[in-house]
Amino acid sequence: MKRAVVVVCDSLRRDMMTTETTPNLLAIASRSVVFKDFSPVFPSVTRASSPAIATGCHPVNHGILGSAMVIDEGTGPVCASVGDPDFVDRLRKVRGTVLFRPTISELLQDVGDAKIFSNVSAGAAYLLDPEGYGYVYHRAGSYGPGRKPVPAADRLDIAVGIEGDAEMTRRFCRDVIEGGVVFGTLWLSEPDNAGHNSPLGSPTHIAAIKSADRCVGNVLEAIAVVDPHFTETVLFVCSDHGMNSVRRTIDIAYQLVHSGFKSSYHSDDIVVADSGTSARIHISNSAKDRKQDLINFLNNQDWVDRAFSSDDLHDIGSPSCPGTSIVIAMAGDNVANEYGVSGMSDCAIGPDEVDQQIGVGQHGGAGFGEVQPFLFVRGPNLRASVSEAKVSLVDLAPTILEHLDVKPPRMDGRSLLPIMTRWAV
Repeated sequence: MKRAVVVVCDSLRRDMMTTETTPNLLAIASRSVVFKDFSPVFPSVTRASSPAIATGCHPVNHGILGSAMVIDEGTGPVCASVGDPDFVDRLRKVRGTVLFRPTISELLQDVGDAKIFSNVSAGAAYLLDPEGYGYVYHRAGSYGPGRKPVPAADRLDIAVGIEGDAEMTRRFCRDVIEGGVVFGTLWLSEPDNAGHNSPLGSPTHIAAIKSADRCVGNVLEAIAVVDPHFTETVLFVCSDHGMNSVRRTIDIAYQLVHSGFKSSYHSDDIVVADSGTSARIHISNSAKDRKQDLINFLNNQDWVDRAFSSDDLHDIGSPSCPGTSIVIAMAGDNVANEYGVSGMSDCAIGPDEVDQQIGVGQHGGAGFGEVQPFLFVRGPNLRASVSEAKVSLVDLAPTILEHLDVKPPRMDGRSLLPIMTRWAV
């Protein structure tokens, strides 16, 4: 039976893999196709990355634009956290659908079960299959087809972090690998969880990387039992993005009020949706005449790398998104932190957030460490090699579907199978 397995080590930078910290990952790499030029989507956040993997499309085409989004539920535009467990239901009520493109789970409904195990934010987990064509297991609630809650005995009662990831991996190996499921995704919370709460390269962060590596090793051991020669299984091991260290924090809403662009801190003429080291500014009709002046203002701030009109995003690898909004990539540099990990960025903070701790990890933009995810692929007829092809998160879905003999619909990504079966570099 053909199967596809995806394992995501959230936020793991490829330049932080060593023989000491990631022996299992390096062992897999030595037997896989390694993509040297693998890039995240923009913004480089999990809540936009998970539907990018699920749909094979960039955020502006699948419809999830960052860690937070501006929505109007009838009382005016407000900033809502995409990570909240109820976000998919709120978004469905606002626009009638959650994602604009079908997910892998939907496209495989006539082929076999799809099971997703995720220990990141609830919103990011549910966006992998928001309509419930397969199974999604998460600590905030686990659902089967039709988004019906699973029986109590099948719930994923774990905590975020190392121990929770380990327990989730045991369940994944039993239910997906040993259970003969056609498509399975294991999305680990580490090292992202540790990275957001401790300096990159610190003992706490390194312990989290080692934990993710052990989970990957457990998955490989489980596959070795059912398909030791990878004659039917294609395995994708990757991260969705990397991380930079927080250099300083910026309350963009305050800056816009102070500069006269926004009427008041909680006004809805201009609403800021922050996504770590990037942000999207929604401009209402009453303020649309301020847009160009606002772009000029932002591009003159030392905390902004670049401010884009939403219809001019190609420079950061994103399709255009016509509308009255501005996208900000926060400023940064390649300076190393106290543990020798390069990459610092300014971080956008929202009006209701606790101030981000200086020196810990963050992502969302296009800083040095943020754009260093990794991708290893092992599968039938694929020899160990290194590919220099430029590939992205959006290429996973069409590759998975081709392996499973399902013709994909229109996607931004392309299947990597033709690339991987060529004579590699």
